[in-house]
Amino acid sequence: MMQNRRQTIWLVSMLSLMVILSAYYLLTEEVNPGKKSELSASTGQDDIRVTEIDPPQGEEAGGMSDEEALESMNRAAGQAFFDQVELNRRTWFDREHERLSMIISDTANHTQEEAAAAVEELSRLEEMDERITSLQTKLLSSYDNAAVELEENRYKVIVQADVLDRRQAVDIVDLAVRELGITPDQVAVQYVP
Repeated sequence: MMQNRRQTIWLVSMLSLMVILSAYYLLTEEVNPGKKSELSASTGQDDIRVTEIDPPQGEEAGGMSDEEALESMNRAAGQAFFDQVELNRRTWFDREHERLSMIISDTANHTQEEAAAAVEELSRLEEMDERITSLQTKLLSSYDNAAVELEENRYKVIVQADVLDRRQAVDIVDLAVRELGITPDQVAVQYVP
């Protein structure tokens, strides 16, 4: 018992030491070997060196202004939103696919009619998924990002654009009606900057 306690204390101590050393090495790396102005001051005991690093200007600064950095952050946030919408749709599709597959394969608890209905519904589900994927692919030719949310029997088409005028929204609805085989009242259009 005492041996295990010592080993645990030793292990925690070593891990703490590793974390401290890692932080030290990460923080003491040379920041920028570019332009430097050095000042030296000499005292009786130590040689102290103070190094000032000039901040990069213009093209050296990475070429990104504050507005460009903000735009980049907005695009990243928009991308995360679209990734989440797509993940939710895929999760729902996978869950439905699994449920229907269970009905089809579980002949002991389900009748032939239930299995046949599940096969038909699974076929419709896969066809709908293909149509949604096709719609998203076509929208990506005109917009930075696109996603389709399915809520009951309604579809929400979401595109990433700075501005979306009425004509563009009508074009999206027309494309969704053609691709998904639905009526215009089943489609809502939304944009994310």
